Amino acid sequence: MSCKQEKNLLNNSTDKLKMAYQIKQEEIDKHKQHLVTLEKELIVIRENIVKNCQHCWVYESPAVYERGYYYCSECGIAK
Repeated sequence: MSCKQEKNLLNNSTDKLKMAYQIKQEEIDKHKQHLVTLEKELIVIRENIVKNCQHCWVYESPAVYERGYYYCSECGIAK
């Protein structure tokens, strides 16, 4: 095989790898966009849970060098 043929094969292989890399990068970007959408939906759901909760406040005893605090045992929000 001549040097020119080897170089062409290497370039073809590199081009295929670059294309595969680009395709995977686009898939990752698409999944990231989907994750952002799902996270926004979760935030809205969480806000609705807190808004509709009757709140049963419970005191959490402090650990060493920490302050105690109240939180809702139903929805988990801190007072």
